[in-house]
Amino acid sequence: GDFAGSASGRKSSKTEVKLPRTTSVGAIPSTASAIWSSITPRSGESRLTTEESLARVQRAFRRRNKAKHRLPKKGMLANDKWKVVRVSSESKSNGKIAANAIDNNPNTIWHSNWAGTVNAHPHELVIDLGERTTIHGLCYLARQDSGWNGSIGTCEFPVSDDPQLFAQVAAKATLKETREPQRMPCPPVTGRYVRLRILSEIHSGPWASIADLGVMLKK
Repeated sequence: GDFAGSASGRKSSKTEVKLPRTTSVGAIPSTASAIWSSITPRSGESRLTTEESLARVQRAFRRRNKAKHRLPKKGMLANDKWKVVRVSSESKSNGKIAANAIDNNPNTIWHSNWAGTVNAHPHELVIDLGERTTIHGLCYLARQDSGWNGSIGTCEFPVSDDPQLFAQVAAKATLKETREPQRMPCPPVTGRYVRLRILSEIHSGPWASIADLGVMLKK
């Protein structure tokens, strides 16, 4: 799991972590190497307490997982009125819920359910833009952590004034394996609701995920 807990409030703060001196850091994968470096005693230190080690590991994880890319702001519809109308599935157990796809925070993601029964494609996300809007496409930001599970391979989206009725598809798109924002343009279309229908994952897995989704006001 992740290092989300806190050691504050525990009685003992004197437990020491004695670090082996023979481990080859170069043989450890990059993420583990970064974490190892974070708890290696600095100059003049011979050992760290458990609390000091945990604090350094938490800081290292935050630095490591910080998003390198965001959706562009220019030419994009503000999302302060948006809300998720429905979603085919979401991973509630670890907080990767549908609302994360429209929260303008690239460090959070929506992920389709992966525990227990896993639904196959297509996956769907219906968004209420808050008012009728003429749009020119969508902009997709893949997850910004070290994983690719759920990253969209192909998708399509219609626009409608009825969240239950979507007729003509505005555009279909094939996306790449990249952390950078990807634009999915369409001819100008007006409506209040957008249904993103995810048809496949880039590595042919059964999942879907989004760090952030934007609406383009112009190409």
